[in-house]
Amino acid sequence: MAAMYMNVPVEDILPDFPHGPLAKYRRMASFDWKKMKLFIEGEDRIKFTHWVFDTLSKDPVFTKQLTTPDLMDQKEINTKRLIRVMDFNFADPNDIEKSLLLADCLYTYDMELGAKFNLHMNVFRTTVSMMGSARHADIVAKAGTFEIFGCFALTEMAHGSN
Repeated sequence: MAAMYMNVPVEDILPDFPHGPLAKYRRMASFDWKKMKLFIEGEDRIKFTHWVFDTLSKDPVFTKQLTTPDLMDQKEINTKRLIRVMDFNFADPNDIEKSLLLADCLYTYDMELGAKFNLHMNVFRTTVSMMGSARHADIVAKAGTFEIFGCFALTEMAHGSN
């Protein structure tokens, strides 16, 4: 699936803005915003984020609701969404750069979903991987496939949480 998006020309991913009240000012710009975006983000990043957002937009699990669900429903919805994200296999769990980029995309879509993904994959899993030993390899592998789900807890001395 990813290979299909890598073959899409960037020009097709970055269409012109629709004509509107700002069109006059866009024509007056002294730079091409598409070239600037390509320079700052790079072609691979633009294509990857397009693939993620395009995939999420076509999946009914990611349809936004018109009303705000209660807290428990929000947590359940985002857990289902996180499982779907893992089903899409956007990034190899060992590819930290892609994992962080995916987290950025998920934060853009929904802060809670991005936080849930980031805390599990980029805080819990990476911490166990970097600070653990060979005996923790099974935990890291299971966390990468969401067979287990990690959490993060912080205790600060003299701040009432110890």
